[in-house]
Amino acid sequence: PQGMVFHPQGFDLVKNLKGEILLYCISHNDKIMQHSIIIYKVFADHLEFKEKLDSPLLVSPNDVTANCAGEVFVTNDAGKRGGTMEQVLKLKKSNVVCYHPTNQKWNVIADHFLYANGIAINHCPSDYVILSTTRGNKLYMLKKSTDNKDLYSEKLIAKLNGLDKVTFLNDKEILVTAHLRMLAFLKHYKDPKNLTPTVVYKVNIFTGEYKAIYENDGSDICGGSTALYYKGKLYISQIFEPFLLKSDAEDLK
Repeated sequence: PQGMVFHPQGFDLVKNLKGEILLYCISHNDKIMQHSIIIYKVFADHLEFKEKLDSPLLVSPNDVTANCAGEVFVTNDAGKRGGTMEQVLKLKKSNVVCYHPTNQKWNVIADHFLYANGIAINHCPSDYVILSTTRGNKLYMLKKSTDNKDLYSEKLIAKLNGLDKVTFLNDKEILVTAHLRMLAFLKHYKDPKNLTPTVVYKVNIFTGEYKAIYENDGSDICGGSTALYYKGKLYISQIFEPFLLKSDAEDLK
């Protein structure tokens, strides 16, 4: 809509129960410290604005995912936007929040993480969410608690350094990018000429087994943030530079 501030970050593409393709996207309005989830209906040649979700619980949203029933899951990577000291002191003030369309309310479903980052759900149906933590160096499965329907219990899948965004490869496996050398990553942030490695792991979310299916010292792509498999190709996006990397990946499936 005209006048709406749109500074996008994480997003997810979901087919809902009506068969509609919806795009969920985080948007930051840092001038007024308001962070929103923007929902668009996707057509072959255009997007149609559907809804804008706001909540005081969206304090520093980093990534978003949704299921086919319209539940929206969002990571807050810090207790407040730009919480640099939290990262330096390794304070666990990051959390995951959820929007419930039935009552149009938000609540915290899991907390006390160290930089919650990527989040993904196998859209329909599913009773668990996959979460990565960048500074916590852990990959979790969050499942609905039997004791409290508003909370999710945590199960550790694997310990891997510098995890970023998560995408599903199939019902059992995910792809997750990682930043192995945080100092090199920060140097690249200050000057793009400084290379930083990119690695993509394939992880079995039930056994915890993992394998690096792509590794590069940064000469091809630096600071890879998301890996997506589609029709025999692996696509990798990055944080700072404006291009994608496409690689053959026929054996992934």
